[in-house]
Amino acid sequence: DLIEGLSDEDRDRMEAEALFIRAFCFWGAVKMFAQPYGYTEDNSHPGIPLPTFLRDAPFPRASVAEAYAQIEEDLNAAIAGLPSENGVYATSHAAKALLAQVHFLKQEWQQAADLATEVIESGEFTLEQPESDSAFVVMRLPIGSSSSETIFGAYSTLSTNDNRTDQFVQWWQPTSNPEISLTTDFWNWFQQIAPGANEDRRALWLVNQPTEGKALLTRFNEHSFFNVPLIHLTQMMLIRAECYGELGSNLDQAADDLNAIRNRAGITSQVYLLGPDATAEDVITAARHEYRKETLGMGLWVEQLQRRGAMGEDIMIRNAPWDCPGMALQFSASEGNVAGFEFNEVGGCN
Repeated sequence: DLIEGLSDEDRDRMEAEALFIRAFCFWGAVKMFAQPYGYTEDNSHPGIPLPTFLRDAPFPRASVAEAYAQIEEDLNAAIAGLPSENGVYATSHAAKALLAQVHFLKQEWQQAADLATEVIESGEFTLEQPESDSAFVVMRLPIGSSSSETIFGAYSTLSTNDNRTDQFVQWWQPTSNPEISLTTDFWNWFQQIAPGANEDRRALWLVNQPTEGKALLTRFNEHSFFNVPLIHLTQMMLIRAECYGELGSNLDQAADDLNAIRNRAGITSQVYLLGPDATAEDVITAARHEYRKETLGMGLWVEQLQRRGAMGEDIMIRNAPWDCPGMALQFSASEGNVAGFEFNEVGGCN
């Protein structure tokens, strides 16, 4: 309302873009600074502040239930207001895909599957099919263009040297101090199905150093300037597959999705593919396995473990219970300016 000369169409689109970004930020914050959805039966446990309007005074923490409700409200408004094509900016497909993730963590399988299906069947996105090993290493990480899989991502502009990946690359540099490495146990897990790069090209993303008892994630070090896919087609296919497994329906479609992802990785042996007799349990197990591999290094696995913990599984994360106090990051001391602000518990994870 403060900007003159905007058409109604542009104003509505920009408002929808802003709502999408706000939902994305709330979504990221509530996953980091609060215990997960399902931690309490009614999700009344402390969530995050929800600054949905301007004011000088800081906001208190809303509950996790209130945070999720606000995220869903923003995303539904974004779906209604965003176009299906919008350059490198958010689209209605992106809002649907993010909302699918929200429903997925809430264990609302049908809603998540339906939204993922809408995005998958939109025809706007296709699985990348890298022909060479070098192209496979940087799959979904294009330079100066968008991946055919990317539904929403952080776009870096070559002409202005707008490098949004610098810190991302430095985080995983093997020469960084401290060095971020993976355990030998993780490498052994990675090799459980279709071991070796000849069977599963995703092994090319890692360098195993058995004598040093570690493995390094190196796929982000191939170049220092790329676009980061924040929401992508593979993710939607894996979410839909696991939802179908939980629902015990459309298992043939789920198997097709999982096999397409494994085929793309170079897995062709029928031993490692799901057959027509695949059970719901087979689908769930395969979907979780593929999700962990396909999102490696993207910061998306802990939330899946917490979801499963909230579902009743006995989940340990680095030898600590999924719901120990330290799993939620602590707020900065400045938040204490809010009268009665409730900080997170600390410790208790070791």
